[in-house]
Amino acid sequence: MELSEKAQKSESASLLKSWLQTLGCVINPKIDYPAIFDGQLYGMIARHKLNPGETVVLIKHEAIISTELLQDTEIKVIFEEFPEIFNKENPEGLDNQFLTLIIYEKSKGPSSKWGLYFNTMPTKVENLSDWEANDLLELQDHDIITDSFIRKDKNLSTYHDLRRILNKYPMFFPQEVTIELIEWCWKIIWTRSFMRSPENSALIPYADFINHGTSSTSFYFVDQKEEDVDDEMTFADYDEMFTKDNVQNINCKDLYEISFSALEELDNEKFELARRVLAEADAIDKMDKDRKKKVIQSVDDVKDSDFLVVTGDNESYVEGSQIVFEYGKYSNTSLLIHYGFAIPENRFEYYRLKIELGKLLQPLQLKHLPFKYEKNNFLLFYLGPNELCRELLRVIRALLWTPQYSSKAFFIQTDLSFEKQVLLKYAEILIGILRNYPSSIEDDLAISPNSARHYFAITYRVQKKTLIQKHIQLALSALKIVEKIEINCALEPEQVKLVDKKLKAYIGGLRHYSNTETGTGLNANNI
Repeated sequence: MELSEKAQKSESASLLKSWLQTLGCVINPKIDYPAIFDGQLYGMIARHKLNPGETVVLIKHEAIISTELLQDTEIKVIFEEFPEIFNKENPEGLDNQFLTLIIYEKSKGPSSKWGLYFNTMPTKVENLSDWEANDLLELQDHDIITDSFIRKDKNLSTYHDLRRILNKYPMFFPQEVTIELIEWCWKIIWTRSFMRSPENSALIPYADFINHGTSSTSFYFVDQKEEDVDDEMTFADYDEMFTKDNVQNINCKDLYEISFSALEELDNEKFELARRVLAEADAIDKMDKDRKKKVIQSVDDVKDSDFLVVTGDNESYVEGSQIVFEYGKYSNTSLLIHYGFAIPENRFEYYRLKIELGKLLQPLQLKHLPFKYEKNNFLLFYLGPNELCRELLRVIRALLWTPQYSSKAFFIQTDLSFEKQVLLKYAEILIGILRNYPSSIEDDLAISPNSARHYFAITYRVQKKTLIQKHIQLALSALKIVEKIEINCALEPEQVKLVDKKLKAYIGGLRHYSNTETGTGLNANNI
């Protein structure tokens, strides 16, 4: 009698578990795999209560397939003979090496050390690259649709290169290496690997049974030092999309040049203003450049290190619950690209705002736009879940500025009456973006999804629209607060909460720069 899918998974997982334990790996007896959640999702279950700080699994380094193995593998000769595909000068060189290693081990079948591990893997692995055109259209996001096609073509080109090369080595690959095998191995890496460091990836048996979800359960390599690299990273650092053609990077000096080029007459007073704004632009650009050049401590290049999954310090799992951890600080864009799913209320969500420069310019700025700038080029901004976008505010502020305001007001919030214009423009831009969607949030929520892809597409677009809506509301709330501050009127309790939380950075800057500029009383009593 043929085994059911769940029974097959259970048998494969049991054999893998036994092999891992012979290597000294530890799998908590309170957990088990597979269990079915939400009617269709296989995941790891807590058979008995798991307490805070409890080890879920410990996987010994002998059981891990990582890029560390590339140093000693016998297939190194392939890497050496085709440096254009595999060396460090190729941005995908290390990925191609690791992919080749996985293809090699998978091709061995039962004779591979990791044969039992490969047996637990799905025969079909899906992510965004597998979506049909009609599925992609449901995302209502031109950039990610374009990116999907770029990524698919790029991957297919690599698959063909590898197929051509690897089939030259029958001593390593006695069976023909097919495009299907290469693609399967790449998707396994793409969907199941863990980052050891920026240049090191690893496949971790048994640990990869755990699904993604909001959780404080953490994973790490035992000898890896604590580091705060992520605290230095911005949303731009997490932007994985290729669609950056015609994107114009604008710094403060550029904003100065665009704005002052539009002044058709420059008298002595305006010239002095221009001099002060230029000095301010240079100072801010230098500060931004120094911040980017700051040497960030790299993650340790861990070798021979065991891997641990541990429940959070304040987290427990009741009997029958699914064990999850966060794969990384993935927005729904990244989750779709990597894994083909999106989640509601993703705390790492951001909105990728791409807007033409010409749509932000005033008529005279457009008329006198220097040749080095192209009005049809795009500016790229990232709207996070918690605060107004500082970079968008800076651009709006500079492009709305006129000589009636101080030089300081060109870049920073020193003038209350001017800030009202800036915040209103911020909201107007996003209202326009939201209106351009073919459906509203209310329309989307009323839809009954007809497939998993349809559900994820609706989830994706609802989250993006909700984030835009939040920023509109935040900008308009900030506008009302600035109006009250301007007339020295006490804030309502809800406004005080906003100032303490989501508007803390903006109002804090307003308080600091206004006090610095005027010496007047924007203090705790009237904010």
